[in-house]
This record gives sequence, structure tokens and C-alpha cells, in this order.
Amino acid sequence: KHYDGRDDDDCYYLPETFCQAAPLFSLTLSECIMPWTSTWLSPQLTFLHLSRTADIDETHLPSFQVFSDLLSRLNLLEVLVLRDIFPRTIPENHDWSFAVVNTLLENDYGSATLPQSCTRWKISADIMHDDAFYLLSHLTIPDNCLVAVSTRKSYGDWVHQERYTIRALDRAIYALSSPSLRNRSSTPQELVMSEHGVSFYDIELPRARW
Repeated sequence: KHYDGRDDDDCYYLPETFCQAAPLFSLTLSECIMPWTSTWLSPQLTFLHLSRTADIDETHLPSFQVFSDLLSRLNLLEVLVLRDIFPRTIPENHDWSFAVVNTLLENDYGSATLPQSCTRWKISADIMHDDAFYLLSHLTIPDNCLVAVSTRKSYGDWVHQERYTIRALDRAIYALSSPSLRNRSSTPQELVMSEHGVSFYDIELPRARW
């Protein structure tokens, strides 16, 4: 099923009683948010795509625990695509002093686990990039799951905010590449970094790919 609420300037919030259909196998929601207890988020889902570019009332975003509980129910999920819909872990309207940054980095909302069935996770963050980095560093990812991350610099108090963002990105990269930290069976043999992103490879790339 696909639902798109892009006619509105803000995200559209679906009521609990909206279209209580039979369990779905594939679900795509663009610019609209459903209750995180919706029957649409059933264990039968194999494909889930949640995206938004519009403003959102952040009380409709899941807590980290709610998001973790959701993943634990989606035992058959194969593909997960998230665009600026993440658990809210970074509070709004705070300063980016060193003391605050250190406190944010040490916050612990728990951990979450992608189901073993998941083979592809695409994450895009143009607005909530700090929350995305937090999720990346607190999520156990199956060995066979391809992770694609896209993020762009946001506007605002970037000079000070980057104190957190750079350190959070460093933790996310470490978490993605560390077998002991996130139960991966092997460490990457090659890392490729460019303006397009950071890629890890389990085997060394052929020299023709350089």
C-alpha cells in the first residue's frame, strides 16, 4: 500500500482508525505519519518505506524504545527505508556548548536490532542527521544487510552544532565497522571515503576499482 500526503505543507497525521485493512506485506508512507501502534505495522511486512521533507510535530515521532519494539515485531522485514523519520534523541532549542555536546553524546536511550531477515537498510537525513547518527551507533545490524546512508548539512548554528555532528558521525562509523560492538562476524578489509559517502568492504577491492 502507498499513501502520499504531499498536498499539505506539513506532514499529515493519520488517525488510529484510518483504513484498518488486512495485514500488509509492503507499506510506503510519504509526508504522513501513522500511530506507531497501527495494525499496518504488522509482523507480515517485508518492505517498509517512511519518508518526509515537510515539517513535523515531533510528538508524533517514536521514542527510541517504541522504535526498538517496532523492529522486534517485524520479523520478516527485508527492506527498510527511512528519510528523516527517526526516533527523536536530540532535544530541540538547546545550545551547542562543549558541556552540552558531551552530555548529548553520553545519553543512552538503549539499543535496537534490525531483524535477521533485513538485507537492505537505506537511511537519508537532511533534517534529523544527528538523530540518524545516534540511531546508526545504537543499532545492531545483520551481517548480510547492506546499509546505505545519505546525509546533507543542515542550516542553522552549524559552526557550533558540528561539534556534536562530527563526533556523532565518528561513533556511527565505528559502530558500523566494529564486530565486537554490533555482533558483526568480521571487520571490514577496506574503507572508501568520498564526497558521496563512506563505504566498507568485507574483502579488499580489486585494484581496477581504484
